[in-house]
Order: sequence, then C-alpha cells, then structure tokens
Amino acid sequence: NYVDFFGDDYAENATALITTIRKTLGRQAWSPEAAIATLSHASSEDRPMVVERLTKEMISDPRRRIALNDLVAAETRNALDTLHDEDQFPRTLAGADDDEKIVGAAATAAKSWALVEPFCRSLRVATRWGTPDDLAPWATALRGLVGMANKPHSGNTIAVALLHLPGLACLMTTGVAAVWAGQYANLRVLAVDAKTAPKFEENRWPLVAATDLWTASDGNNVVANVLARSTAVGESPEESLQHFRTAGNGKYYTPVSEWLHAVLKPMFRDQFYDPEDFDLEFDRAEVLLGALATDFLIQEANRQDRSRSRHTGWFGRATWRSRNRPSDPLANFRSELKTEGASWAPLRSGLFGSDPDRAHQAFEKYGETFQAVAARQF
Repeated sequence: NYVDFFGDDYAENATALITTIRKTLGRQAWSPEAAIATLSHASSEDRPMVVERLTKEMISDPRRRIALNDLVAAETRNALDTLHDEDQFPRTLAGADDDEKIVGAAATAAKSWALVEPFCRSLRVATRWGTPDDLAPWATALRGLVGMANKPHSGNTIAVALLHLPGLACLMTTGVAAVWAGQYANLRVLAVDAKTAPKFEENRWPLVAATDLWTASDGNNVVANVLARSTAVGESPEESLQHFRTAGNGKYYTPVSEWLHAVLKPMFRDQFYDPEDFDLEFDRAEVLLGALATDFLIQEANRQDRSRSRHTGWFGRATWRSRNRPSDPLANFRSELKTEGASWAPLRSGLFGSDPDRAHQAFEKYGETFQAVAARQF
C-alpha cells in the first residue's frame, strides 16, 4: 500500500493508510474514538479533507454509523461554539470610520467558510451517497447552524445578518450535490423536512425558508461585495473596498451568491471537470431552493388565510445569468415539470408534496419575482 506522505494530500493519504492497516489487522476500520482522535490531530488546513475522507470510509458501513455520527456531531459543536464566541464572531462593528467597519465585517464573514468547510465536505458526500435514512446527523447539524442565525442577537444588524452565511453554505452544498446527482429525496430530508423557528415566528419552518441569500446581507451590499470580491479574486478586504471605491468599478448584482459560488467551486472540482458545468448546477440548485421556499410560503399564507404570500430571498447568480443565455434553469425546470407531470423526479421524491399543481404554482410565483429581479439588474 504505497502512500505519498509529501505535499498537500498528506492528511488524506495518511487517513487512507490507517484505514487499510486496520482492515488488514481484522479490526473495525474506525471506532468512534479512533475517528475523533484522527480528527483532533489534523491541522486546520487538513481538517476538511480528513473529515471528507472519513465520511467516505464510513457512510456505507452500518458498523461505523456511531463513529460517523460522532464525527458529524464534533464538527457541528466546533462550528456552533465558534459562532457563539463573540470574540471570534463579534456582533458589533469596531472601527473609527465606516471603511474600517466594512473591512472588519468582511474579514469576520470570510471566516465562515473555514469554519464550516469540514462539515460541508462531509455533507456533500452524505447527500450524494447516503440514503434518506442515513441523514439524521447532518439534518440535526443543519438545524443547529440555520437555527443559530435565527436566534435573537443584540448588536449591529449587518454583523448579525452575516451569521446566516454558515447555514447558507451548507444548504447550497446539499443543493448542488443533490441536483447534480438527482438525490432529491435527500434534499427533501435536509432542506425541507428539517425545520427551525425563524426570527419573529412561533412555528418552525423548513430550513430553506428560514434563511436566504438576501437575509445574509441585510441590504448592506458594500460588506457583501467586499466579501465576495476578496474571496473570488484572492485579495484583501482593504483592496476590494478600494476597488469599489474607485469610480467606474461596479458592484456585483448578487454578492452573497457570488461568495457562495467562489467558496464552493473548489470543493466540487472532482465532480465537474468543466467549470461551466458547476456554474449551471449552481444555478439550478439556487432556483430549486428558491421554488421550495416559495412553496412553503404559499402554503403558510393559505394556512393563515392570507390573500398574499411573502417573497423568498433566494435570488442570486441565476437571475442575471439567465438573461440572454441559451440555458435558463427556471425555464428548464418548468418545462420538465410540464412534460413529466407527476413522474418528474423531484415530485417522486416528495418535494412540493408530490403535487404537480402545487409545484406549478410555486414555480410560477417564484418566477414572477425572479424575472422582476433580473430586470432590475440590467
């Protein structure tokens, strides 16, 4: 069993070697204690790949279910403990002037991805290869991350809004993985069946409706733009802010979506050999999540006997990319639904209550705002 212990893949290869040795010795490949011990010795840079490798090793073996559950729980606790630490994720924007506060907020928000990347890598594997019955640990973790952002927090509104970024990164991870692999039942378990109480609401809502792209910026496009650009092009928040302060340098239409696209793309590199394929699946995931959130808001309005339902904020890159392009994910979903009816794969998996009419209504309602948002961006 030849293993390369040099270079960037050291941690992942070391984990694979340990698995092989334990199998050769006839031992259980990973006990809960061994999995957590291996993770505890991984550096912050290696941790995402170690978690992903361990998930791949354990998800298909029922004997390792306890170890896998402990692994997911450990990552969730680490993320939530860090988010609750106001020294690391402050609820106020310190600084002598607005520019300093913007840079500070963007720098803090950038840490969101490093915090949840290990969990997202595990979640991607679980969404692709797991079954709905396997997903309880990840669904519990998602409830915790999205629910944490919806709890009452005192402080600056933009700093509090940025607490939605970790949950959004997780939802987009499962969205892209599920849409690409056709794992719509897994998407239902993780984004729709899993629920939390959004801010100012008594009832629990599906996670996909309890957060969205616009909630994470609280209307402050400057911070979101600095975050998106500094991540996408690899420059400091100060440099990105100066870029936008320069006359003629326009901002992103949908900065939170741009940030998610930038941080998730490297994680999906082994699935998409053509970058444009990832771009398309990202758009499709964004649109489907938006339609699912809209479906819940319509049903909630009907339940409360309201004449109008609220709008979701799941409008991102897909809106501006749909203009003057041959592939429109919203139009494609609606065409598939019209052609296939009740046999459409998302309906057979329980999305939209398996009701074609309900799905048509959700896509129509979502599509109205989608087109309006796209028109405003140009």
